[in-house]
Amino acid sequence: MYFLIVLLLHDFRLIDDVRLQVPGTSGAQIVNPNSFDLDESFVYLLDLSERVVLVWRHDGQYHGIIGTPGNGPGELNLQGHSGPLGFVMANNQHVYVYDGGKNAILQYDQSGNFKGDFPFNFSGGVVDRMCITNEGAFLTLYKKFMSSQPSYELALWEPEASDLKILASEPDRTFKRVGSGGARFDYFPYVPKLTMSYDWTTGDLAFGSGEQPIVELLTNKLSQSSSFRFALIQRDVTSADKHEFGDQKWVQDMPFNFIYPKQMPYYNRLLVLKDYLLAFQQSPVAARISGHVIRRSDGAGAHWKTQFGEGGGLYQAKDKLLLIELDDEGSFLLRLVRPSFQ
Repeated sequence: MYFLIVLLLHDFRLIDDVRLQVPGTSGAQIVNPNSFDLDESFVYLLDLSERVVLVWRHDGQYHGIIGTPGNGPGELNLQGHSGPLGFVMANNQHVYVYDGGKNAILQYDQSGNFKGDFPFNFSGGVVDRMCITNEGAFLTLYKKFMSSQPSYELALWEPEASDLKILASEPDRTFKRVGSGGARFDYFPYVPKLTMSYDWTTGDLAFGSGEQPIVELLTNKLSQSSSFRFALIQRDVTSADKHEFGDQKWVQDMPFNFIYPKQMPYYNRLLVLKDYLLAFQQSPVAARISGHVIRRSDGAGAHWKTQFGEGGGLYQAKDKLLLIELDDEGSFLLRLVRPSFQ
C-alpha cells in the first residue's frame, strides 16, 4: 500500500507540557542523555556518562535512579568499543537496559531491583538503536561494519530465539576501506543510512534511509506494510554543516579522510506515534531540527523547525515526545509533550 502525503499547513503545537524536575547537585546529574522510555508509573532516561537510569513520576517530580556504574551484577558499564553505548526500555512493569559494554540486556523491576540479564552480542558490529515491542521482543538497528559488505540491518530478536528475524537491510555507505589491505578509511558524513522508530501503543514500526522522501511502515504486528511519500525537500550540504560535523570530538580523534556529499538525505530521523509521524533532519551537535509532522489519519501536516542545543535532542516513547533543551546558561530543560494540530 502506498500513500502520497499532500502537505497542508496546519497550526502545529505541543500539548500536555510536563517539565521534569532536574535532579539536585548531590546525586546523579544529566550529562549525556541518550534514550528514554516510560510506563504507566514512571519516566526513564538513560545517561551514558553517569551510567545510571534517571527516573521521574509522570507529574515531573524526580524519583531516583536505577542501576549504578560498574561491572558487577546489575551495574552499568555502557562503554562500547567505539564509545558509550546503551538504551533504556520499559515493558510489563520491568525496565531493561542494553549495556554496550557488557554486551547484555539487564532487567530490573520498577523499584530498581536487579532481576537478571541475558547476552546480546554480535561480533563485527555495533547496535545503533534498540527498543522493546509490546509483545516483549527487541527491535534492533545494527551496524555490521566488519562484514565484507558493511550494512545496516533492522531485526527483531526474542530472548528465547537463537536467530534474528531480519526486517530490512541497507548498505552502509558511511565509510570505505582504502589503501593497501584496506588499512585506511574514507568516511562519508551525511549520506543516507537506515533509521527506525517504533510506537509501543500501536505496535507500528517506521523505517527508511532518507535516500528518497519515503517512509516504510509496518503495522498489524509488523505483518502489513505500507509506504508514505513526504513533501520533503533535499537541501545542499553547506560549509556550516561541514564545520558542525567536524567539531565533534570523535571526528577530530579519527585519522579518516572525510568526504562530504553535495546534498543531505531527505531525513535522518524518524519518530512514529499513534496519531503522528515525524520525518526530519537533526544536526549532530546543535541538534537543529527541520522536517515535517504528519497526522496519520488524513495526511495533514506541518513544517517543524527548532533547535535544542548541544547535548539536547528529541526522543519518542509510547505516544509521548521528550524534548531535551539547553537554556542560556547551559542547563538542561526536560519537557514531556504530545504533538497536536489545531
